[in-house]
Amino acid sequence: MTRRNPADGPVEERAVVPVRVESRPRLVDVERVYADHFRDVHRYLLGLTASPADADEIAAETFERAIRTWGRVPEPPLPCCC
Repeated sequence: MTRRNPADGPVEERAVVPVRVESRPRLVDVERVYADHFRDVHRYLLGLTASPADADEIAAETFERAIRTWGRVPEPPLPCCC
């Protein structure tokens, strides 16, 4: 590929698009969030659904989605109600 002088006019070149590397939160950080917040999330869902089985399933899915989508564990991981 020959370089042209910019004064010669526009040159169409293929753009190089960097590959996005998936980063995942560290397992210990996710386990900490799970241990700290699962009970509260489950209790909240139990109040909404009135079904322990449904609350279990929704809580598990909530944490699974967090693991898949978080690049890092946010601070705070859940909104504070205080």
